[in-house]
Amino acid sequence: MPDVSDYLEKKINNLDKFLPNAKKNDNSRLDTEIRIKIEKEAARNNLYKIGAEIILPRQVVAVTAYNQDVFKAIDEIRDKLQREIKNYGGRKDAMYKRAARAIKRMRLWAGERIPKGKRERHE
Repeated sequence: MPDVSDYLEKKINNLDKFLPNAKKNDNSRLDTEIRIKIEKEAARNNLYKIGAEIILPRQVVAVTAYNQDVFKAIDEIRDKLQREIKNYGGRKDAMYKRAARAIKRMRLWAGERIPKGKRERHE
């Protein structure tokens, strides 16, 4: 199984660039943990079941893949994890943008001046 573990490590390490807390200079990830479990199910035509969990801040991403070839199952896991991590980052960005829009729409304090082109008309 050393080939499988090397292949798995190579594929999973490529996910670092999608993780939100990955540092460019350092190989360590902050607040992120990856767990992977490989099982061979004899009752289901010798299928390999690979389960993976990535623990991110405020969310756990869990995916599972079944395949008769362990290498194809690892590729499926990598693709699913990549998709989920991108969605996690997209939701976070959307939240920040939504908050920024809400702050921008807030009324000004009593003593502040409204810029000339930004005055609202009250009818």
